[in-house]
Amino acid sequence: MKQIHGKLTPEKVDETMDNLREQNALGEEIVEAMNSVNNNQLDDADLEAEFEELQQEQLDEQMLKLSSASVPHAIRDMPGAVKREPPSKAAVEDEEEDDGPRQLQAEMAM
Repeated sequence: MKQIHGKLTPEKVDETMDNLREQNALGEEIVEAMNSVNNNQLDDADLEAEFEELQQEQLDEQMLKLSSASVPHAIRDMPGAVKREPPSKAAVEDEEEDDGPRQLQAEMAM
């Protein structure tokens, strides 16, 4: 036995045991970290919904800034409406009567 354990001292045994304890503790820390990540993961659908909400909020803010700044400017720069009288019934009837001979001529020319 002395030949087998001749190079082994109590200090070396203690050192080896300390190294094993440190490695075991490190392994446990890794397992805990992995478990906490898995438990705290959010569902992809939740993340996408939150992202879309944030995008919509940004768009709303941009629209409010644009609308409050440019609407009065846009209204001021709009061209005026063309003012003219609507055609009278007589004018409409005259146009319909004028189309009759033209249609007849077109049909006869064929």
